Amino acid sequence: MTDKLWYYVDANQQKNGPAAAGVIKDAYQRGELRSDSLVWNAELPQWQSLADHADALGINVSRTSSTLANGVEVKYANFFHRWAAFVFDQWLLSSTAMLLIFGIAAAVYFSAGFSFEKDPDAAAILTVCAVFAYMFLYFAMSGSYHIYLESSARQGSWGKQYLGLHVTTDQGGQLDRRTAALRWFSAALSHLSQNIGFLMAAFTQKRQALHDFLANTLVLERDTTPSAKPINRNQRSAIVLVVGIFVLPVLMTACFMVPMFYFIEKQEQAELAEHKKMAGLVIPIQNAISKRVAVDQHCLFNDDPEIKPLLLPLKPMTTDIYVGISDNEEACEIVITWDTFRTLSYSYSGEGDWTCGASHSPEHFGEKCQLID
Repeated sequence: MTDKLWYYVDANQQKNGPAAAGVIKDAYQRGELRSDSLVWNAELPQWQSLADHADALGINVSRTSSTLANGVEVKYANFFHRWAAFVFDQWLLSSTAMLLIFGIAAAVYFSAGFSFEKDPDAAAILTVCAVFAYMFLYFAMSGSYHIYLESSARQGSWGKQYLGLHVTTDQGGQLDRRTAALRWFSAALSHLSQNIGFLMAAFTQKRQALHDFLANTLVLERDTTPSAKPINRNQRSAIVLVVGIFVLPVLMTACFMVPMFYFIEKQEQAELAEHKKMAGLVIPIQNAISKRVAVDQHCLFNDDPEIKPLLLPLKPMTTDIYVGISDNEEACEIVITWDTFRTLSYSYSGEGDWTCGASHSPEHFGEKCQLID
């Protein structure tokens, strides 16, 4: 603090002084002066704002505070609080959209009689459609949610309301629908900039993100809720961030992984059951080939009378069946194909033993070989 004598302009635009710096400090602390109130001393060429000489006057002026054109002194929302509000809104919107789409998809799945075991392609198409439907629904919900609430009397999303924040024009007024829509659409640029547009709120003078600059808006702090209760923003922000970043992702992952593992297990059980049934149908083919080799050392083929009727029960379960001689012409062979990626082959060399091989995922199909051998 300095020993200089100061002059200042009070709220009634009256010049006062000379006065010691302590007098101005006391007036500021009583709310009689603001950060933009004018002060002067003999060393200054002209009247200047109090904020420019806060250190010399021993006054701690918050850098996040300012006076808008309408004369209202405000405090800009800091990045930590805005981030918590963002996380709050993201989880609210995403979980709501996800539950709606999941409910619709489940209703379609069961009412249409789909089955992950019997109709994997139809189930996969349903899953892809559900993903795109979720993206569209989330986009529509997010736009409606933010535009409506930010242009309403509450001036902010539920996340901002919980953190005691509200959105205004750069003059401190309420947003109209057009400005709220511009702000929301501009937020896409903040996303596309690898979220650098959002990080700008941590460094800019008025704590504005990129979309605030484009829409000429501000995010300000309120000291109380609409019911006049004080808000502990730091505590609420910490709770939201801990729950949103650590707790909810774990719960959401568990909610998806448990059903996924359930369906995978059910599908594998269905495949095993199908292969057990197939085992009883392959064995007669193997016996017929073994008998023929024992008689004249020749293999049987698909069109041979002994084999043809034995293939009929297998055809609905497969995409292709080959019975004949192997490529190296050293063994009789049965090749059963389910699809492009799954093929089992059985070779008989004439020594009494059948060997099994798989063209894809041998560890997985080893069980099938054992079932049929």
